[in-house]
Amino acid sequence: MKSYLYLENGSVFEGELLTKSTEKTITGEIVFFTGMTGYQEVLTDPSYKDQIVIFTYPLIGNYGINEHDFESKKPHVAGVIVYEGNMSHSHYQAKYSLGEYLDKWNIPLLSHVDTRAVVKNIRQEGSMQAVITAEEKYTVVPGLNGLSPHVAEVSTKVVQSFGEGDKHVVMMDFGYKKSILDSLVEQGCRVSVVPFDTEFEQIKDLKPDGILLSNGPGDPKQLEYLLGNIKKIITNFPTMGICLGHQLTALALGGNTKKCCLDIAVQISPWSI
Repeated sequence: MKSYLYLENGSVFEGELLTKSTEKTITGEIVFFTGMTGYQEVLTDPSYKDQIVIFTYPLIGNYGINEHDFESKKPHVAGVIVYEGNMSHSHYQAKYSLGEYLDKWNIPLLSHVDTRAVVKNIRQEGSMQAVITAEEKYTVVPGLNGLSPHVAEVSTKVVQSFGEGDKHVVMMDFGYKKSILDSLVEQGCRVSVVPFDTEFEQIKDLKPDGILLSNGPGDPKQLEYLLGNIKKIITNFPTMGICLGHQLTALALGGNTKKCCLDIAVQISPWSI
């Protein structure tokens, strides 16, 4: 079915919808991913919560979707855009095609789009709202560009424990990827996954050897109300931050972040720490 991608800057791209999504119009912040592989991990990464992801590599889906490489229990993207995504998958572990998997979750897959032209728009204009729809005319309303409170939606609500190692790591869950947890457990760590807004005193009671501030969706500046608590944590325990966790570390220590077309840039002055 013929469908369209509308960007906030007025650009329009025609494509073919490969899935049977019952949603007539899908809205979200559009971002791009440049990897040749790893599309299954991207789809299920909470960092992409409610975003429309465009893949720049022209062939997406050629090894299908397996049951082992999920980063969470379900996909988090609002929509997917590819140049070609309807090929037969060939990997021996594959259980679904890309289209079948997205159909299962009612997520649109738009193909035969000039992905390079779309990415050039994103690079030139920066972060934008976008819409996938079958309507031939549509005006995109400028959005909050990722400032929705998605972290609260993807974070755990209770403390969870994994592994039985000698070193105890507390991971503050802003929307962590399963592969990060798996890596810590494989390194012999006992991991306590806690809600993103867990207070310092609660963290202290867990007696961690170290802290990991996880990845997650959205702009870190929307979480400024957490910075005092985060600063107290990272100045009392050895701490590592990944993606959003890294950005929050910068803000908590007096640095700055700026939203750009790929991710959040971190700016830290040496005298601000």
